[in-house]
Amino acid sequence: MDHHVKEFFRQSSDEFPSGHFHSVIALHDTPKTSWDEICKKAPQLCRGWYELAHLSPKDRIEFTCDFWMSKIPYRNGLEQLITSFFNSLDDIGIYLTQKRPSDPFEAHLIYSLKGDSGFYRGAPPITDKKLERLN
Repeated sequence: MDHHVKEFFRQSSDEFPSGHFHSVIALHDTPKTSWDEICKKAPQLCRGWYELAHLSPKDRIEFTCDFWMSKIPYRNGLEQLITSFFNSLDDIGIYLTQKRPSDPFEAHLIYSLKGDSGFYRGAPPITDKKLERLN
C-alpha cells in the first residue's frame, strides 16, 4: 500500500497530533471483525466492500476490475483504459474513518498505485435510500 495512504489515514494521538481522524480502521487489515460489529460503526458501508476487504490484495484488484467491466457500458477503447488502470495498482484497501468521537464512521475505497505513486479515494455507492433523500 502506498505510503501516502498511511499518512492520509493517520489518526490523531499524542505521538501524531496532526492526524486527520479521531479513529481509523483499515478494514482490510482486520479480518476478524464481524459484519454486525462493523455495521454498527459504519452503517453506510455496503456488504460488498466488507467482503472485498477479506480478499488478498491481488484478488481485490482483480475482483474490482471485473466488477467495473460488468457495470460500465461498452465504449471503444474503454476496456483497455480500465485494464491499464487496474494494472497500475498494488492494492485496494477499505478504510473506515471517524472525524470526531461522536461522528459515525465513513467508508473509503482506496486504489493504491504501484511504486508509491499516490492513490485514489472512492466513496460508497449511492443507495435507493440516499436517492430518496436527495429528491
